[in-house]
Amino acid sequence: MKKLLFIIVILAAVVTGGPFVSGIQAEKHYNASVVQLEQALSEYQHLLSYSIQKNYQRGWFKSQASTELQITPKNEAPITINMQHSVQHGPVFWGKSPLFGLASTTTDLQYSAEAQKTIKMLWKDKKPLVISSVTGFSGETTFDIKLTPFTLEEGGNIVEVKPAQINASITPQADKLTASGEWQGMSLTSQDGKLQVGKMTFSSDKSRALETLWVGDDKADIDYMTVTDPSGASFREVNLQGFSMVSHSELQAEAINANANLRFAAITIDEEKLASDVILNLKLNNIAAKPLVAIQQVVTNWQQQAMQQTNPTPPDFTQLQPHLQAILKQGPSIEISKLHAETQKGNVDADLLATIKTDNPMLLSNPLFMLGAIQAKANVSLPKALLMESPMAPQLDMYIQQGVLKEEAGQLKAKVNFTEGSLTINDKKMM
Repeated sequence: MKKLLFIIVILAAVVTGGPFVSGIQAEKHYNASVVQLEQALSEYQHLLSYSIQKNYQRGWFKSQASTELQITPKNEAPITINMQHSVQHGPVFWGKSPLFGLASTTTDLQYSAEAQKTIKMLWKDKKPLVISSVTGFSGETTFDIKLTPFTLEEGGNIVEVKPAQINASITPQADKLTASGEWQGMSLTSQDGKLQVGKMTFSSDKSRALETLWVGDDKADIDYMTVTDPSGASFREVNLQGFSMVSHSELQAEAINANANLRFAAITIDEEKLASDVILNLKLNNIAAKPLVAIQQVVTNWQQQAMQQTNPTPPDFTQLQPHLQAILKQGPSIEISKLHAETQKGNVDADLLATIKTDNPMLLSNPLFMLGAIQAKANVSLPKALLMESPMAPQLDMYIQQGVLKEEAGQLKAKVNFTEGSLTINDKKMM
């Protein structure tokens, strides 16, 4: 009996006292998130000014908070965003998923009278955005954002935006971000033509490597993209089907290595399939990270100075030179490990590897001398029938006779090599 009574007392303490403790922690995380917002906005002070007003009223089981953000772009009228937060304290969220956590927040956006007229026209009585979030016991916050679909008709133009949903999670230190979502697409119809974008899905898993530099994984898929031109001046319809992109970047020994794989299932123009199974695999390796961040900062400073001056002076590109030299001295490389496309005339295949390497960094200060530091090699295979429809057609036989191009089973192939300023194609010296 005593054990049962002890368990009941413990449960009662958790149920009644837990929300109060969670409320205290939730307020701390709310204040930290406002600080992170201010830090993010401070990076754009050359483009805008801002102010943030916050208010947090903590209760025992629930809290109410408001965040007013006013953004004033340079030479523009201010934009005010008012967010009202309803915070339910953990550790248990009855009737919600997830069931456990520190705090569950629902955010409502309050709009100006002018904005409300536009919202009424587009969304009727529905909310444009529905935002909810859950803060876990570790302080990590997960967001659920939903975009309500709308249709706009104006001046003979019709824009239809379909629903979207985004799920994102960020650490308390704002140094790791994961996100995923899907958008059902959109269409734009006008007298000049029509644009249609099919369903899009995406995911991202990124970490902050250096200041403004993020690395990690990204993935995106789009069902189709169609552009229609009723005039038929250049085409009547272009259809890109089955686009996918997968990319990865990482920081190793103070250098960025990145790769991206892109693919189109088919490219069609006026119902004629131009190419299918279009693949591009691209790699960028050994890119010095700190000089890259330094270049970003120099460009940001230029933008800030230009916004503050009535007659801005041209950028001083000599400021970039030491950072560019540092990147080139590192020995960066670009590689197209695969370029492939299937056409009605045959397959197109190519690969490329280009590096910058020198024992004398002084060469990198002169563009002409830098050519001597570039090493590149490539292999190209194209259907002869495809090139016969190009401006190169009259010279093809001459190039084949000279051995610059090799013909094999209807394919024209070239092995390209560029070393120390010398170019050879199929072992024929060109320069």
